[in-house]
Amino acid sequence: MKIEISIPDEVLRNFFEQSEQRLLNKLVEIKENRKVPTDKTSYLTRKEASNKLKISLPTLHNWIKSGKLPISRVGRRVLIREIDL
Repeated sequence: MKIEISIPDEVLRNFFEQSEQRLLNKLVEIKENRKVPTDKTSYLTRKEASNKLKISLPTLHNWIKSGKLPISRVGRRVLIREIDL
Protein backbone atom coordinates (compact mmCIF):
# COMPACT_ATOMS: atom_id res chain seq x y z
CA MET A 1 0.00 0.00 0.00
CA LYS A 2 1.48 3.28 -1.11
CA ILE A 3 0.28 6.62 0.25
CA GLU A 4 1.08 9.83 -1.56
CA ILE A 5 0.80 13.24 0.01
CA SER A 6 0.79 16.30 -2.16
CA ILE A 7 1.85 19.62 -0.67
CA PRO A 8 1.79 22.74 -2.82
CA ASP A 9 5.14 24.44 -3.38
CA GLU A 10 3.94 27.68 -1.82
CA VAL A 11 2.97 25.91 1.42
CA LEU A 12 6.39 24.25 1.65
CA ARG A 13 8.17 27.51 0.88
CA ASN A 14 6.20 29.32 3.61
CA PHE A 15 6.90 26.54 6.09
CA PHE A 16 10.65 26.68 5.51
CA GLU A 17 10.76 30.49 5.54
CA GLN A 18 8.91 30.56 8.87
CA SER A 19 11.18 27.85 10.29
CA GLU A 20 14.25 29.77 9.15
CA GLN A 21 12.97 32.98 10.74
CA ARG A 22 12.23 31.22 14.05
CA LEU A 23 15.72 29.72 14.03
CA LEU A 24 17.34 33.10 13.32
CA ASN A 25 15.31 34.74 16.10
CA LYS A 26 16.38 32.03 18.54
CA LEU A 27 20.05 32.45 17.56
CA VAL A 28 19.83 36.21 18.08
CA GLU A 29 18.21 35.63 21.49
CA ILE A 30 20.97 33.20 22.50
CA LYS A 31 23.67 35.61 21.34
CA GLU A 32 22.15 38.51 23.28
CA ASN A 33 21.87 36.44 26.48
CA ARG A 34 25.50 35.24 26.48
CA LYS A 35 27.29 36.16 29.65
CA VAL A 36 30.57 37.80 28.78
CA PRO A 37 32.70 39.57 31.36
CA THR A 38 32.20 43.28 30.76
CA ASP A 39 34.65 44.77 33.23
CA LYS A 40 38.22 45.59 32.30
CA THR A 41 39.64 42.95 34.64
CA SER A 42 42.29 40.67 33.23
CA TYR A 43 41.25 37.01 32.97
CA LEU A 44 43.46 33.94 32.83
CA THR A 45 42.86 30.42 31.58
CA ARG A 46 43.25 27.53 34.00
CA LYS A 47 46.69 26.75 32.60
CA GLU A 48 47.84 30.37 32.91
CA ALA A 49 46.50 30.59 36.47
CA SER A 50 48.21 27.35 37.54
CA ASN A 51 51.50 28.57 36.05
CA LYS A 52 51.22 31.93 37.81
CA LEU A 53 50.41 30.26 41.14
CA LYS A 54 53.06 27.57 40.55
CA ILE A 55 50.59 24.77 41.27
CA SER A 56 49.42 21.80 39.23
CA LEU A 57 46.20 21.78 37.21
CA PRO A 58 44.64 19.14 39.53
CA THR A 59 45.36 21.37 42.54
CA LEU A 60 43.80 24.32 40.73
CA HIS A 61 40.78 22.15 39.90
CA ASN A 62 40.43 21.22 43.59
CA TRP A 63 40.60 24.88 44.61
CA ILE A 64 37.88 25.76 42.10
CA LYS A 65 35.72 22.81 43.15
CA SER A 66 36.02 23.70 46.85
CA GLY A 67 35.12 27.35 46.18
CA LYS A 68 38.52 28.63 47.24
CA LEU A 69 39.02 30.16 43.80
CA PRO A 70 36.05 31.82 42.01
CA ILE A 71 35.68 31.39 38.26
CA SER A 72 33.81 32.96 35.37
CA ARG A 73 32.45 30.92 32.49
CA VAL A 74 32.25 32.10 28.90
CA GLY A 75 30.54 29.32 27.02
CA ARG A 76 32.54 26.24 27.96
CA ARG A 77 35.68 28.22 28.85
CA VAL A 78 36.64 28.62 32.47
CA LEU A 79 38.34 31.92 33.22
CA ILE A 80 39.85 33.16 36.45
CA ARG A 81 40.18 36.83 37.32
CA GLU A 82 43.80 37.72 37.87
CA ILE A 83 42.92 39.77 40.96
CA ASP A 84 41.43 36.62 42.57
CA LEU A 85 44.79 34.84 42.56
